[in-house]
Amino acid sequence: MPVDHQEYAKTLHTIGLVYRALSDDKTALIYFQEALRIRYSSLGKSHPLLASTCYQLSLIHHDRAEYEIALDYVQ
Repeated sequence: MPVDHQEYAKTLHTIGLVYRALSDDKTALIYFQEALRIRYSSLGKSHPLLASTCYQLSLIHHDRAEYEIALDYVQ
């Protein structure tokens, strides 16, 4: 059975949110990056669904004082 890429990406994003709530940003980052990769490859760079994942990635990088990387995700 083929994987529904958008549902899989949504699940990865949600798992990232859980790890973020548990203050495990290192693990959350992995899940958000994979969700973003899937969404980007299947939807293109201007689809609205990318915004929520990019926002979460920017928050993690901001919290790590990686401001340039955080800025890249919100632009």
